[in-house]
Amino acid sequence: MIKYFLNCFLQERRYVYLFFILSGCFSFPFPASGQLYSGHEENFAYKVKQIDEFLERFNNESTLIKDYISDRYGYPEVSREELLISLFDLKNPHLQKEEVERFIKVVNDSLNPVTLNFFDEDWYARVKCSVVYEEKVRDLILLLQIQKEDNGASKWVVNNVYADFLNTPEGNNPNAFLNPVSHATDFMGLNRAFEDPENLKAYLSSAFRDDQLSKFAMEMQNNNISFRQVEHLSYHFFQVEGWIFSVENFRRQEKNSGWLISRLIQADSAGKEEFKQLLLKEKL
Repeated sequence: MIKYFLNCFLQERRYVYLFFILSGCFSFPFPASGQLYSGHEENFAYKVKQIDEFLERFNNESTLIKDYISDRYGYPEVSREELLISLFDLKNPHLQKEEVERFIKVVNDSLNPVTLNFFDEDWYARVKCSVVYEEKVRDLILLLQIQKEDNGASKWVVNNVYADFLNTPEGNNPNAFLNPVSHATDFMGLNRAFEDPENLKAYLSSAFRDDQLSKFAMEMQNNNISFRQVEHLSYHFFQVEGWIFSVENFRRQEKNSGWLISRLIQADSAGKEEFKQLLLKEKL
């Protein structure tokens, strides 16, 4: 069934969505109701409403969609393949049929099935926020992850951060430096460095590495950043060996809605580390 369904929606991407509407196949290999008044109810049932529900479906656990289909249609069992298919954004033209098939085969291996744990360390929430800094509205990207405490509790913590206003200026003044005989004047020239923040890097060691997280903490401590709102949220999973996938919230009145896989990438360990750095870029 899974190969048929994948062929159904991925072989001709330009006509995918139209095909689902005309055929009644929609986005799922699940039974469909012909009663129009039940559409909103079914959309709500099929929608992946929270990331917790995404994890439940991915792991083939007891979940609302299983109960709904069983109660409404007497469907004997929803397979894990069907649940996994329901977690993809089926309107995404960039999802490749062959990659989706390989990914599902890895995850649903009969001898070594892959499951996700909410308390895993290797998944992240990427939160793009708007904040006010120096009386201007700015963009700020926060990378959050789950952290376990010694007492058994857990919490979301900021793992990394990016904002252009947290960058150390490169500077372009060729005369901004401490000359090699500064010691002869007991480094009196240091006042130039303190009065020239735009060329700060010229006074720092070449081994200096910009640490935006520390700067963010300092600016927060000094009450220089105020939060406005979350502009965009996505989750990124690295636990599946050889794969990265991203999940975003698709707000639409369809069965295939809610928190769905929007990006699927084959990657080794080095590729995963590279992608983690890309998460801090303005545009992925």
